[in-house]
Amino acid sequence: MTVKRKRTRSQPSAGNQRLQLHRQVARESLRRLLASPLSSGITVLVIAIALFLPALLYLLNSNLNAGLAGAADNTRLTVYLQSSISDINEQEVSEYLLSRFGPESVEYISEEQAMESFSRSAELGDLLTSLPDNPLPAAFVVSPQLDDDTEIGNLILELETMEGVELVQLDRLWLQRLQALSDLLALLSRALALVVLVGLLTIVGNTIKLLIEHRRQEIQVIKLIGGSDSYIARPFLYTGLMLGLTGGLCACLLIGLMGLNLATAVAELSELFGGNWRLNGLDALQYLTLVLTGGGIGWLAALVASYRNIATIEP
Repeated sequence: MTVKRKRTRSQPSAGNQRLQLHRQVARESLRRLLASPLSSGITVLVIAIALFLPALLYLLNSNLNAGLAGAADNTRLTVYLQSSISDINEQEVSEYLLSRFGPESVEYISEEQAMESFSRSAELGDLLTSLPDNPLPAAFVVSPQLDDDTEIGNLILELETMEGVELVQLDRLWLQRLQALSDLLALLSRALALVVLVGLLTIVGNTIKLLIEHRRQEIQVIKLIGGSDSYIARPFLYTGLMLGLTGGLCACLLIGLMGLNLATAVAELSELFGGNWRLNGLDALQYLTLVLTGGGIGWLAALVASYRNIATIEP
């Protein structure tokens, strides 16, 4: 006698069941968001703009710091000579600079070269050639390769006491001003990030609160049949997460578009300062951080708002 064994279908594990449940809730939350594109789109746009502003300040400040780090190594001193300097004194200044810093760090600019360079940059050739005398002095441009401000200050004082030297100008002063601007941008970026955090928690929280009120009767029925607050809050958590992630993606898009528009302006500004700065955008990890930040803020706001409002609904 042959006994036929009945094939039994294997039951999914508890982990798979939980995963399937989360997938179902996530799909339902996405469907509800797509069912109201106008309100969802406005919320996503607000989140994107709120994330975009501090990210833009961070991008500008990081590029400014990168440019300052490169330019700080190019400290230059311009030693202007008196127009009445004698050949002997000029030779003494030249020998002193060459012996201390080497010929590769010292450049001599004659009066004629200074006039030609100024005429070319200012486009005043016809006007300058009509002057009876050349008003521009000769100068030595020195790259001392000194990092200590005290040493640079002592060097300036030493050069200014030399016979025939009219003025010693430090070309790094504008770097110090830009560094102060960079510090201000960093402070504004941190302050704005804090304001954005509070604002996004409020915006997403109010959105979740409205969704809960819209589904009040459904929540009451679920509570009557024994549904827990965590079960009821799950779709709202996915809603906040999706809103935040989508807002972060839109913020990345805005940063990319803004970077393309600012690249030309930064290149022109770099030429004015005699540098070779180029605007560097965010890297892949920074873009990912921006998206995850949006998602985390959306999820956290939904968590607080959903549990607080669901607890007030009685079956």
